[in-house]
Amino acid sequence: QRKGYGRLLIQFSYELSKIEGKLGSPEKPLSDLGLLGYRAFWQEVIVDYLLDHGGQLSVEEIGGALAMTTNDVLHTLQNLNMLRYSNKNHVIVLTDSVVQQREKQKEKEKIKGKRFIEPTKLQWKPPVFSAAARTW
Repeated sequence: QRKGYGRLLIQFSYELSKIEGKLGSPEKPLSDLGLLGYRAFWQEVIVDYLLDHGGQLSVEEIGGALAMTTNDVLHTLQNLNMLRYSNKNHVIVLTDSVVQQREKQKEKEKIKGKRFIEPTKLQWKPPVFSAAARTW
């Protein structure tokens, strides 16, 4: 615990989902610690994505780019209080407090040394199952 391996495994599962072209989500219900780990990961990647890609993005676009379900994206945005209702539409607002929190976190990661998966170095071919192999 507290070595970053849980986050590494979460990132690994999402990187595999991206390669497969599928949306990923943890098996539910999550344990208390599992929920904390996934929430922290979702917050990091969503805020980083918004900082990198700015502009008007939909929840579906964010989810598709990060291989996350729209429910997980919405849950995270609501948890961060980043959804606003304006002109009969929901709008994603990247608040200063969220950006500052992420910047502090990045500084800690630099000092501490963060474990992460390098997506370009992953070699993965999803298994293909024939009809005969699918026996339950």
